[in-house]
Amino acid sequence: MEAVVSTQSTWEAVVSTQSTWKQWYQRRVHGKVRARSEAGWGPFGKPKAVTTPPQVFQGTWQTDHPQNSSSFTLSNGNRTLKNTNGSWKTIRVSDWHTSGRVIYRLRLDSLGNIQNANTMLSVVEKTYSGWSSNPGGQGWTWYYYKPPDYKRYIYKPKNGSYVGIGSPGEYVNHADADWKAGEIFSVTVDLDQKYILMKRESVSGGHGECRFNGINPGGGVAVAVACSSVNAQWTLLSR
Repeated sequence: MEAVVSTQSTWEAVVSTQSTWKQWYQRRVHGKVRARSEAGWGPFGKPKAVTTPPQVFQGTWQTDHPQNSSSFTLSNGNRTLKNTNGSWKTIRVSDWHTSGRVIYRLRLDSLGNIQNANTMLSVVEKTYSGWSSNPGGQGWTWYYYKPPDYKRYIYKPKNGSYVGIGSPGEYVNHADADWKAGEIFSVTVDLDQKYILMKRESVSGGHGECRFNGINPGGGVAVAVACSSVNAQWTLLSR
């Protein structure tokens, strides 16, 4: 009889030990699974972080520009501007961008007077005051010089460095540098990564883009254009 009791006691001890081991194992495994789940891991590894791409700028051209009445007409819900007097003036978009990344898309509807079809695409900062002229080196500016050849000119940036064909202050003459009516441009401004990227969406290669790295603007930035030709026209696109 004592042998039977001893055997039962031994078995109960084994069962108790197994139960304790099982509870420990479950707590350890379930704890790891919960921790991996909270950290974003799934059964097949941790997925890549999902990032929401920046939306295309939805605003308009500046409606309270001091030169608007004498230099530009606005239409299409203030998203289309036309140069009306054929002299250099700068106009920016309505809102200042102050953090993160934003994308602007613009269509060059018309170069205007083909004999004087000079135009600039620029990013200016909030301290910019040259509205009655062109931005030049007061911002980050890509200049298209039409007559008598197709020339690309990048102004020395206000700060940071230019990356692309040619050097700041140098005219580069090439057929691929020719901006055409109907072209769409995108301008990405990333204030976290400190760069500006301007692209002609229909042109690949070096003549299709212009980049500035290490920018350090103050107080916010905005896309701006300047034209020296009557009837030159730009439209802001919403997508």
